[in-house]
Amino acid sequence: MLRNAGLEHVYTPSDVAYSQRIESYWSLTSQLHPYCIVQPPDASNVAKALAILVRETACDFAVRSGGHSSNAGANNIDEGVTIDLGLMNATTYNAARGVVSIEPAAHWLSVYQTTDPLGIGVLGGRLSTVGVGGLVLGGGFSFYLYQRGLVCDSVQGFQVVLANGTTVEANAGENTDLYRMLKGGSGNFGIVTRIDMEAFERTPIWGGTRTYKADATEDHILAIVDFTDNIENYPNGSAVIFWTYKPSDGAIIVNSVLTDVGGVVAAPAFDKLLAIPGNTSSALSLTNMSTLATGTQAEGYRYVVLRPRVYSES
Repeated sequence: MLRNAGLEHVYTPSDVAYSQRIESYWSLTSQLHPYCIVQPPDASNVAKALAILVRETACDFAVRSGGHSSNAGANNIDEGVTIDLGLMNATTYNAARGVVSIEPAAHWLSVYQTTDPLGIGVLGGRLSTVGVGGLVLGGGFSFYLYQRGLVCDSVQGFQVVLANGTTVEANAGENTDLYRMLKGGSGNFGIVTRIDMEAFERTPIWGGTRTYKADATEDHILAIVDFTDNIENYPNGSAVIFWTYKPSDGAIIVNSVLTDVGGVVAAPAFDKLLAIPGNTSSALSLTNMSTLATGTQAEGYRYVVLRPRVYSES
């Protein structure tokens, strides 16, 4: 039915492209197996696919943008149809408006590779492999979190395909309720096909990753609690601690990602983190977003996502 409607990129399990798209999900938990995958190249084809699925079938469907979510069912489906926006991944800059327009399946690395040479920034993901659509619609943390708020706070407007197949603009002047709901309200209000984000002048960023053996865990927990207790005094900074497993030697590694978006080198707020001895590598430098996001998490690896919580006593 989708092919008969003129949709060109429709793949079934017997197609090589089907397997390639399933294997390209960031997490194994998202590698479900729909009846077919449809890849619309633009908003008009999204509208065509959505109209068929909603009006003419009773088939369940899922929507994929960047494919980074590790939650099963968030961007893929068993025994349904996956609308895969992977062909919609362009980033353009309108200097007159000061707006960066991004299609939902772009990864943040490609966004930064567009904005870095222009000397501008946008609020976006801290990892190169994260997709634009899911991060923005989920609220989104960036390295500018304490200075500029959530990623969705900088959205100037959305292009959205509604369930009835119509395409609308949602911004501060039209469809304002939808605009508000999409800023962190997830993806159940329509399929977003373009996101317009506020651009700002970007200065060099100081930051990078330091790695340690697992025995430095307690020192890092104490240091990050101290950093968190004082974050209201330091909106330019961020510190993220996470642990990774290195299969080649069975080792657990502590990773400390430090950044200062104002370009201050080794600001005093990082003193306790930088004083932890025994780091096995360090990549702290003045850099840009492309390099910083890639250094934190490169493509081509598998991950198990565990989210410990650290509470600071008041």
